[in-house]
Amino acid sequence: MPLVVIPRNPSTSTSTNVVIDGAVFTPPGEPPISGGTGTLRYLGMAVGALMDPATGQLNLFPVGSRTEDNPQMFYGFLTGMGGSGIIVATGRGSIVTPLSEDEGPLEPGKDVFLSLVPGYVTQGYEMETEGGAYLRIGYALDGTRIVIATDTRIQF
Repeated sequence: MPLVVIPRNPSTSTSTNVVIDGAVFTPPGEPPISGGTGTLRYLGMAVGALMDPATGQLNLFPVGSRTEDNPQMFYGFLTGMGGSGIIVATGRGSIVTPLSEDEGPLEPGKDVFLSLVPGYVTQGYEMETEGGAYLRIGYALDGTRIVIATDTRIQF
């Protein structure tokens, strides 16, 4: 069954949240969750998105910087749920509170990258393995929030 990548629409607004009705989220090592309160504990997770063209169902899943963790499919961050839908912040300029693998608060003004840990972000790690990408997600606004600005991808 072929899958297609969902394009992300550019935005100049301060926040772009997309409510995706009927979407499912597949957490690491767990069965898919269809909206509702099941996604609450994953809020702030960096996700990719694939649509099954046969059914039209959208599947969201954690992405990381290693090739096998699909950094090229980064779509946005889980930010909530509404009715039967999952809410994802996708647009440039959106402000989100991501899950961070770094200890302590984020350093304001410093770049934030997709982490080696799927679903998380980081402000610094060394490129220790081949087969992935430095994907700049944005920059830290303060100790807990970032501004999405996905401009730079460096393959390694």
